[in-house]
Amino acid sequence: MIKPISITSGSPTNLPPLLFLMTVSMIKDYFEDRRRRKSDKIENLRNTILIGPQCQTSNELNEQEIPWHMIKTGQLVKIKKNEFFPSDLILLSSSAPKNMCFIETKGLDGETNLKHKIAPKEL
Repeated sequence: MIKPISITSGSPTNLPPLLFLMTVSMIKDYFEDRRRRKSDKIENLRNTILIGPQCQTSNELNEQEIPWHMIKTGQLVKIKKNEFFPSDLILLSSSAPKNMCFIETKGLDGETNLKHKIAPKEL
């Protein structure tokens, strides 16, 4: 739009195509975000098994099924074989040999190969 260096005598000829592309991109992003929000809501309503104390005076643990979105930091969660689970977990123990488990992170990084995780021996 600066006349001395413009090949169009300062008229904004690039503005309409740029605005069109930005508008289309904004509309596309809106629908993708909306679809992702619906997908996240469905994922967060999946259930998992929470392990916690049965009462204040007992050392016994009980299991309670709760939706993923209700899990808080520091809570213990029991994951069964071939079960989906929230991604922000630390493996404390496994029933498999050598305290090992295999995790597929396709939903996080798109990779379909299994990653092995080993629980610390101290636990």
